[in-house]
Amino acid sequence: MPIRLIAIDMDGTLLTDDLQIPSSAKAAIAAARARGVRVVPATGRMFVSALPYARQIGAEGPIIAYNGAKVVDLDGRVRKHHPVPPEEALALVDLAEKHDLCLHLYFEDQTYVRRFDEGAQYYASLAGVEPVVMPDLRPVARRGTTKALIVDDPAAVERWCGELSRRFAGRLLVTRSLPRFVEFMAAGVCKGVALAELAAELGLAPEEVMAIGDSYNDIDMLTYAGVGVALGNAQPAVKEMADWVSSANTDHGVARAIEKFVLAS
Repeated sequence: MPIRLIAIDMDGTLLTDDLQIPSSAKAAIAAARARGVRVVPATGRMFVSALPYARQIGAEGPIIAYNGAKVVDLDGRVRKHHPVPPEEALALVDLAEKHDLCLHLYFEDQTYVRRFDEGAQYYASLAGVEPVVMPDLRPVARRGTTKALIVDDPAAVERWCGELSRRFAGRLLVTRSLPRFVEFMAAGVCKGVALAELAAELGLAPEEVMAIGDSYNDIDMLTYAGVGVALGNAQPAVKEMADWVSSANTDHGVARAIEKFVLAS
């Protein structure tokens, strides 16, 4: 069956390491869209952070944002929102205070931190969104944070991901995206579920969907899609489960995947 829907991760996939979209990717996406293929960003980013890139590639929407916790049309209309339960968000606030971690919470497409430390500055440099400083994050946690994110060094992130996956098993989905990020969503929330729901709404079978990604938070959508593509810079676990491995995000990886599975057919 021909591909009719493409879901593309942003950081490490659509974007180069300097946060640009290669001209080759823009051209391939435009050619796919000219054939009637829908192109959807699927990212851990906030909606407001993902929107400028979605517009650059002419995406019709929606944007699968926050690792699937929020699905939003380009005009800002929220289709779906699955926030972290308040009791779990409060547990993360307690954890961050106990271990002095850089925790981000999200409400109404704004991110909140206890202080603007090195981790918060690093996040802001990538997301293009400056966090709101709130020494006590409990009010945000009680209102329902869309997701939560801890910034730490890569070795600590790997350790925290394993430990917190066990601690919050059945209560939160815990995953890694960029090497310094541990991300937390409500149980059952991920890019793969959001993509499957969107495909069903469009009347598409998994075989008509291609997903392209590079990190652990992309595995579920690559598993769902009829064609799951990992880029050459992807984590080994992502490459192992992918149907095909393209070149890196800095070497026309997205364009080559679209050319192979969409434009060559």
